[in-house]
Amino acid sequence: MVIKKIIIFVFQSIFLLMTSYFLYIFPFQMALLWALGYAIPFSIIVFITICITMCLIVYFKTKTTLRVLKSLIYWGVGPCLFALISTLFIFCIDFFVPLLSWIKLSTWALLTCSCTIFAYINGSRIAIKRLHISSAKIKHNTHIVFISDLHIGTQSQVHLKNIISHINDLQPDMVLIGGDLVDSSAININDLLAFKTLSMPTYFVSGNHEYYLPN
Repeated sequence: MVIKKIIIFVFQSIFLLMTSYFLYIFPFQMALLWALGYAIPFSIIVFITICITMCLIVYFKTKTTLRVLKSLIYWGVGPCLFALISTLFIFCIDFFVPLLSWIKLSTWALLTCSCTIFAYINGSRIAIKRLHISSAKIKHNTHIVFISDLHIGTQSQVHLKNIISHINDLQPDMVLIGGDLVDSSAININDLLAFKTLSMPTYFVSGNHEYYLPN
């Protein structure tokens, strides 16, 4: 049992080391090289990678509520991810058509900023998709609202209240919540009080993000 835990920890650490480098360092390492022709020393890269990895381990293993670690995670799955995708895209183009450094840097900055802004706007937008299901097993018309992946904690209270307002406007017979309702160990049960304004039956099943919370 102990050996199994050690093996899991080792593989998780290796995964987080690779994630730390390619997500948080590599894109900006290349941007610095394209901008100034400066290559960051290997020792500094290793040191920063280890520091970020330790921060990620603390965040995921301790259910900490530290804002600085929470911000690090959000930065990684947001701008850093788009920066990595932009970097790999430029590498692919440069493989077939060699590009000047200033073109690489400009393209990288434009793609990263554009994707980040688009993701932020699109992630805040509430979309309603209507599905009509017919079946001999359904004896009468039933109006159901299904929501999932609200990620309260990452998303604001205003966003949740807007969703609840849309649900109340639709007046369904019931509401189904398909998991990942919350997304932060810093969340408080009071952050979900907006659901009390729903008058219809509401059913919930947990997702993987619910397990970020203690108890």
